[in-house]
Amino acid sequence: KILGNSTGLHSFWILFSILLFGGLFGFGFLFSVFVSSLLTMIPDSWMTGYDEIADAVYAGYDTLFSIICVSFLSPFAEEIVFRGYMMKRLLPLFKEKKTLWIVSAVFALCHLSPAWIVYGLFLGLVMGVVVLKHGNLAYSLAVHIGFNLFSVLNFIIMKFPSVSDKIYGSKPLILLYGLLAGGAAYLLFRI
Repeated sequence: KILGNSTGLHSFWILFSILLFGGLFGFGFLFSVFVSSLLTMIPDSWMTGYDEIADAVYAGYDTLFSIICVSFLSPFAEEIVFRGYMMKRLLPLFKEKKTLWIVSAVFALCHLSPAWIVYGLFLGLVMGVVVLKHGNLAYSLAVHIGFNLFSVLNFIIMKFPSVSDKIYGSKPLILLYGLLAGGAAYLLFRI
């Protein structure tokens, strides 16, 4: 009788929450792989400022500090501000859909680089849907951490040309990674 008493039901919901958090973290990670692969297909002229801003994020810091800040502290602060405070304040004033677009647009604009603004908008929409669907900021935080963690790992890989050349050696291979990750992310998001 696992679900026959309140303790069993409580344990079920804890397990469900952990699995959902893990699935959404995985979705964020795979979505980042997908977006990163698409960015390699964009002409360099459209990526003005992207590399400079990305390099500035990591310049002068040790790797562990970058991982902590970019993967954990920034998502935590941004989720509290955007999907927490701002969304909560705007929902009584606007319909869910309009609130979702406003919060996502402001979130995107705070990311400076044109490329970051574009995928920040899509990521903001996804994280907003997660909050509206599940009513829990921890789940959008899982998506955000997963997304940013891949970005940090990608930056670390790029520091080692012998490794990065093998992983990112050809655009068709990168596109294949992106398509596989995008398909897996889609399946995870549908759960």
